[in-house]
Amino acid sequence: LGQLLHTGGFQDAAYFKTKLLLRNSFQVSLNIYLKL
Repeated sequence: LGQLLHTGGFQDAAYFKTKLLLRNSFQVSLNIYLKL
């Protein structure tokens, strides 16, 4: 059970990081697009 919870937490962290990266890259692309 402990390992299962650990894996779930790891997946949540990875999902959160991926979501943050996607949002950051989207904002950067939007800024570049607006400056053009």
